[in-house]
Amino acid sequence: MIRTQVALFMLSALLTLPMLAFAQARMMKAEEPDEVGYTSVGQAYFPVPEGAKTSDVPNGSFEAVDGKRVQGWHCSGFKRIEGDAPHGGAYVEAPAGARAMLGVTDLPVEGNRPHLLSMWLRSTTPSRAVISAADSTSRFGRHIPRELPSTDGKWKRVGIYFRMPDGATRANFSIRFGKDVEHGAVAIDDVRLRTAPESEFAKAYDGWRSRYPKRDLAPRPTDGQSLALTIRKLENGLDPDRPFLIWAIGSSYTNMLGMGETLKQSIRKRFPNAPLIVYKKHVGSSAPWHYIRGWVYHKVLPEQPDLVQIYTIGKPEELDQLIQDIRRHSTADIVVPSIHWRMRDAKNWGKSEDAADQNVEEIRQICKKHGVEFVESRKEWAEYMNEHGMKVEIDAEKGLLKDAVHQSDYGALVINENIGRHFAKPATFRCDPDERERRLAASGGTSIRRNEKVETSGEWQADGKCMKTSAKGARIKVTFQGNRIDLIGVKSPNGGTAKVLIDGKPADEADAFFMTYITPGPKNNRPARGMTEDQSPHRAILGKDVVPQKWTITMTSDTGDFKLEGSVTGPDGEGHCLKPFTSTSGQIALDPQFWRRAQDRKGNFNNKTGDIWTWEVYRCAVGDVTFTGAAGKRFREKLVQNLDNGEHVLDLIANGDGEITVEAFDVFEPPLR
Repeated sequence: MIRTQVALFMLSALLTLPMLAFAQARMMKAEEPDEVGYTSVGQAYFPVPEGAKTSDVPNGSFEAVDGKRVQGWHCSGFKRIEGDAPHGGAYVEAPAGARAMLGVTDLPVEGNRPHLLSMWLRSTTPSRAVISAADSTSRFGRHIPRELPSTDGKWKRVGIYFRMPDGATRANFSIRFGKDVEHGAVAIDDVRLRTAPESEFAKAYDGWRSRYPKRDLAPRPTDGQSLALTIRKLENGLDPDRPFLIWAIGSSYTNMLGMGETLKQSIRKRFPNAPLIVYKKHVGSSAPWHYIRGWVYHKVLPEQPDLVQIYTIGKPEELDQLIQDIRRHSTADIVVPSIHWRMRDAKNWGKSEDAADQNVEEIRQICKKHGVEFVESRKEWAEYMNEHGMKVEIDAEKGLLKDAVHQSDYGALVINENIGRHFAKPATFRCDPDERERRLAASGGTSIRRNEKVETSGEWQADGKCMKTSAKGARIKVTFQGNRIDLIGVKSPNGGTAKVLIDGKPADEADAFFMTYITPGPKNNRPARGMTEDQSPHRAILGKDVVPQKWTITMTSDTGDFKLEGSVTGPDGEGHCLKPFTSTSGQIALDPQFWRRAQDRKGNFNNKTGDIWTWEVYRCAVGDVTFTGAAGKRFREKLVQNLDNGEHVLDLIANGDGEITVEAFDVFEPPLR
C-alpha cells in the first residue's frame, strides 16, 4: 500500500512539472511576444551540419516502457501505439479534442546557442508546444512558445529552431491541450535534438521574417554616430574573445520586444564577424525611467555591458538622470528609441509627433546632450503605417498593436528593425572610442591621456608584446584615468601569482563595490496584477564604511514599517517605507522615491508583515592574480571596477612563485564624473 502511494505521488509530481511549465508559459505569453516561429517542415530527416552537437532525448522514439508508462516522458491523454510508426515500432498519439499533455524534462542545451528540436509529426490542425529553460537564472525569455503545423494527417518531419537564454544548460519540452483547446489528433515519434550553426538559424529567421513586407533598412549617414565603441567591437571583435553584452531595461514595452533576436540578426547581416552577442533584459509593469534607475545600479552596472537599450516612458528629467547614472559608472553605449504609437496617441495622428505622455523633441535633445543614439522609432513607425495603409488601431494578427498600448509581434519587428538599422558605421562618430576604452601596452607606449603611463621596476624581460618575470617583487606600475582597469595576461603551466594594489592599498580592500538585485521573498504579498517585484524597493544606496555582506529588509507591520539586518553587521536600524532611511552603521540608505508602489491609490500599504527583500554588497576588486594554466592561453582579469572616476595608480607585484606574463591593461573611463 505504501509503495503504491509513493509511486502515485511520484507520478503526480512528474506530471505536474510540464503542467507547471505550461502554466508559466501561459503567464509569460501574456507578457512577451512569440519569439521567431522558426518551424520547418520536410519529408525526411534534417541534415546534420558539420560541428553540430547531438544531444540525447531519453526514449525519443517511445520504444521503452515500464509497464504501461512510456519511460522518460510525462504522458497524460497521449497513448503509446505500436505499429505504423515512421521510426521503430511505436509512437504516441492524443485523440482529437482530448485533454492531453506530453512532456520531457532536462534536455541538455547550451545557453545563447541555436538548437533544432525535430520530430515526426502527424496532425490535422495546428497546435502549440513550449520549450522552457529549466535552470536559467534569467527572469525573462525562459519560455518559448512554438507553433506545430498541421501536416494534413500525414507523417512529416517537423523541426523547431530555438535559442535558450544565456546560462541555460537544461530545457523542458511540452505540449498540452486543455478543455478549451480545439485540436485534431496529434501523433509524435522520434524526437531528436541538436545544436544549429548561426547560418542555419539565420535562414530560419529569414523564413519567419518573410511573412511580413520587405523594408529598405539601408544605413543612413547618421546611423551609428553615437555608437563608436559598439561599432569598433562589432567590426574588430573583442580581444581576448568574449561575448558582446546588451542589457535592455524598461517597462512591458521593452518586454514585448522579445529577447533581441531581430537585433542580433540585423547586426550579423552588417557585421558577419561580430562576436557572440548576449542579450539580457529586466522589465517591470509600467515601469518609468525613474524606477529603472535602481535596476541600473543593481542589475546592469555590475555586468558592465557594452550596450544599454532603454525603452519606456516617464518624465524627461528622469531620463536625463538615468543616462547620467550610466554615464558616470560605465563606458557602455546607450540606445533610446522614441515610443511607438498607441491608442491613447490617436488624437495626435497627423497633427503632432508627440505621444500623450512623451514630448519627442525633449527626449531627442536629452539624447543629443549626452551622446546617446536616439532612434526615431515613433516617426518610422508612422511612416511604415502610412506606407502600408494602416491606422492606429488594435489588430493583434495583422496590425502593429495587440492591445491599446502594447505592440504586437509585428509591431515589435518594426521597432526592433528601427533600432537595428542604427548598427552601422557612419562617416564620422561623435566621440573617439579611445576616450572611454583604451589599451595600454605593458611594454610602454602612448595614450590619449598624457598622465597615463606604464612603468616597470625589478627584473622584467620583453617577450614580443609582453613583459615577463619570475622575480619576487618585480613590479608594473600603471597610472591611469578612469574607474576600471583590466589585465590582459598569458598563462603557463609554471605560472605564478601577483599581488594587486590600487592607490597604494591592497585591491581587495578597495572602496569599490557592486550590489546584486533586490530580490523579493517567495512568500511576499502579491499584487492583484503585475509582478511582486513591482511593489518593492528598487534601489539601495551605499554609504560609508561598507562591509561586503548580505542585507535583508523585513516588513514589521502592515503600515510600512521595516527593519534592516546585515549578515555581518547584524540589526542595523528600523524605518518606514515613506521616509528617508539611513542605517545605524551608515552603510545603507533607502530613499522612499525608489520604493515603488508602497501604497495603492487609496493609501493602503501594499507590503505586509513578514515580507522580505534580500541583496548582497560585494567588493569588485581582486587582491591577487594567478597566471597558472594552459601554455599560451591569453586571459582577461577585471582587477578593479567602480572606482571614483579619476586618476588612480595600480601596482602589480610578482610574488616570485612562478612565471607571470603581462601583455596589456585595458582602461575604462566613463564620460561623466
